[in-house]
Amino acid sequence: MTLYFGCRTIEDWIYSTEMQSAVTDGTITNLRTAFSRAQAEKVYVQDLLRLDANKMLPLLLSPNAYFYVCGDGTHMSKGVHAALVDILTGKALKKGGGAGGGGNKKKLMTVEDAEKHLEEMKECGRYVLDIW
Repeated sequence: MTLYFGCRTIEDWIYSTEMQSAVTDGTITNLRTAFSRAQAEKVYVQDLLRLDANKMLPLLLSPNAYFYVCGDGTHMSKGVHAALVDILTGKALKKGGGAGGGGNKKKLMTVEDAEKHLEEMKECGRYVLDIW
């Protein structure tokens, strides 16, 4: 399982011990953290998703992958959704593979098709939002 987690600072990471334990025991195989106020340039979960686009695309297209988004419904969830659309349309894919392996910049879906795909994932319970 891959887990993307974000908060303002590492001091705000209240479940760090539990998440690190889950990495140690193999429950979480890839933990990606974004601390938006820890450096001069803000980094959010959606930024990490875009960086990992070549890894995320096959998951978004797989009927066996599930995406759970939990947190702020005003900005974060919209940013994550936009990143998933960018991945599905090829906008976020890296030429030559980037961090995620062999991809290219060709457009995979239109924005409308990407939105429809994400809506179908929601209907199947594969894209779940717990936002407030």
